[in-house]
Amino acid sequence: MYRDNIMEVQHMVDWQDKLNRVEILWSEMLRISEQQLALLQTFKPEDETGLQQLQELLSQREGLMQQIDAMAGIHDQGDKLQEAAQSNNSESREKAYALYQAFRNSLDRIMPLMTAIQENDEKMKSQMSKVLQVMGKELVQARESSRVNRAYTQSGVISEAWFFDDKK
Repeated sequence: MYRDNIMEVQHMVDWQDKLNRVEILWSEMLRISEQQLALLQTFKPEDETGLQQLQELLSQREGLMQQIDAMAGIHDQGDKLQEAAQSNNSESREKAYALYQAFRNSLDRIMPLMTAIQENDEKMKSQMSKVLQVMGKELVQARESSRVNRAYTQSGVISEAWFFDDKK
């Protein structure tokens, strides 16, 4: 019985640590999304450094998403705790209810983080659209300049005439 209680307490501590880890991951994701947004607001298409920073942030964010996805089972445990909290067994119901409350509190702290990330993503989408429009215009101008340059320098056209005398 004593060993079971220790195991149960350890399980509760481990589960709470997982909840805390998920919350930290979402906080880190918010920090990265804020950095991405700030970078995009001052982004210039010709700036290689800015592009590299943006790629690095996207890579970091992808890593965080993979870590969060790997811990998705914690939500299933939350559902099981909710069921156990509504069970008829009063001893397990009290423990499950306490754990479920911790789970709900953690979700209550995570939801605003997720909402802020989503808002940043919408702003970034708008910024990216503007950047792509500018880059598209620059590409059209570069093609036009290239076409004009070829016409002016007559690239690809032999400019000297050659005469071959076959009557010798």
